[in-house]
Amino acid sequence: MPSAISDTVPTPLPYLAGQVINLKGSDGEDICVTVTEVYSVTMSPVMEVQLQTKGGPQNVILKLYDRRFGDARIFSRYDPYDEGFTHTRRSEVAWEDYVRRGMAQALLHELKRYYDDEYGCCSYHNPLSDKGIGDWKTKNDGEKLGQRETIVYHKVEKKYTKEVNAYHQLQVLQGRCVPRFISSVTLDFPFAPPDLPPTYFQARGILLEKIRGFNLENLLLNTAKDPSLWKRIVQNAVDATKEVNRTGVLNFDSQPRNVVVATLDDHTFQPFVIDFGESICRDNWACHGNRDQESHRI
Repeated sequence: MPSAISDTVPTPLPYLAGQVINLKGSDGEDICVTVTEVYSVTMSPVMEVQLQTKGGPQNVILKLYDRRFGDARIFSRYDPYDEGFTHTRRSEVAWEDYVRRGMAQALLHELKRYYDDEYGCCSYHNPLSDKGIGDWKTKNDGEKLGQRETIVYHKVEKKYTKEVNAYHQLQVLQGRCVPRFISSVTLDFPFAPPDLPPTYFQARGILLEKIRGFNLENLLLNTAKDPSLWKRIVQNAVDATKEVNRTGVLNFDSQPRNVVVATLDDHTFQPFVIDFGESICRDNWACHGNRDQESHRI
């Protein structure tokens, strides 16, 4: 039986270079990849992996929407007292109990109504302070952990859905302004309880084209001291972002760190816009009665 101390230790990132990961594709096919490099976790765990294709091995990007890690566990990025909700064995046990009692399903239904229907697709402030979610102070520790894990699960699922929808909308720009989308995938967690629906113990993910280059925010560190070159690269990044907007995708996390500049040669660079977990397609935005905000964003 695990000790109380081990139950509260933060879950270590399980993805390591050299590791073989077995995934399921969107059509149910088995996809086996080998991790070659793991990047720092921001929104989600992201890694470079080697994928076996008919044309031979190909290095691609695997982005996993794993609820155990990433900024979805931070409930308010504007609250200096919110240090995030770290995943532990204790929080996972609480989540299992919450699912087993049907409370997770009920809360997920309420969250969908509360945010997707009432607030709109892009809203996500601190849900634990909202009256519509229930009285937080009256809940015991297990219920609090289960509730927070449910909210994280909902946030992660929304981010995954937004990103997949964005790449579908951006098909005409893939390989030119955004990476090529290869496949949606699912990773089953090895610790999934056999008596519970597996969907609550999976990480959805996407396989994307690997863009070899540097982040736009590191422009000065990766190019010669040439202001005219810098201006041209930045303008090309702005143009790529405008192309994304014209397809009807509004990215609410559009900033230099989410642009990768591919190095074609010493004097030729091509920006690619990445990370659409905070985006929304224009038709969905408008259907929630937010046309004024839409026109402001564009």
